[in-house]
Amino acid sequence: MRHRNRLMDSLAGFAAAAVALGVTELLAALAGTPSIVVSVGNVIVDRTPGPVVKWAIGLLGTNDKPFLLTTVTIASLALGFALGPFAGRRPVVGQVAFAVFGFIGVLAGATDPLTGYGASFWIAVPAALLGWVVLRYLLQLATPEAAPSASMPGSTPASMPGRGVADRRKFLAFAGAATGGAAVAAFSGQFLTTRVDVEEQRAAVELPTIEGSPPPQNIGLNVDGLSPYITPNDDFYRIDTA
Repeated sequence: MRHRNRLMDSLAGFAAAAVALGVTELLAALAGTPSIVVSVGNVIVDRTPGPVVKWAIGLLGTNDKPFLLTTVTIASLALGFALGPFAGRRPVVGQVAFAVFGFIGVLAGATDPLTGYGASFWIAVPAALLGWVVLRYLLQLATPEAAPSASMPGSTPASMPGRGVADRRKFLAFAGAATGGAAVAAFSGQFLTTRVDVEEQRAAVELPTIEGSPPPQNIGLNVDGLSPYITPNDDFYRIDTA
């Protein structure tokens, strides 16, 4: 009987959830739409009773939205961590879970008028699919190989090294690479989103055109004993040192 390592299965679920989140951020930035995580947070706020929302705003102030987005992200990673052992025993659990995650992402993104069903589908579904692929591969790496049968000639632990244990080194390398890649994708998406927002705001600024001729250079009231409107640097002095 194969005994699975619950910690490795949990790490597989964590890495898969991280990949799904990172891909959603990057795809949303490339599509020029709001983040699916932001859309999920907005749905949570809309479904939360008003007094609770006011209490949270009074407690967190302007940090209410970053706190909500951080909470959604941590909750998603925690669900992935908890999902791993169940998916390790029954792979169909992982398939169903990521299908549900993708469905929730599509519905949440569709509630945002800047995203819609089409964009949210092409963001959430590929991200959920890639997350499931990563989960499946990591769970395969975390699956111990069957121990050799005693009836097989020459099948002793000494003659078959490494049997009965998972390839932890390969698992940890791939899980680390997947998590690191997810972080890079997420930060890249945030960078692209911020840059696009700044450029759009800058392009939206329209300076008014100047009508008529510019004012004369030597403007003043031309009153005897009255200093000019603009004092030349050579004639300027500091009152506190006079």
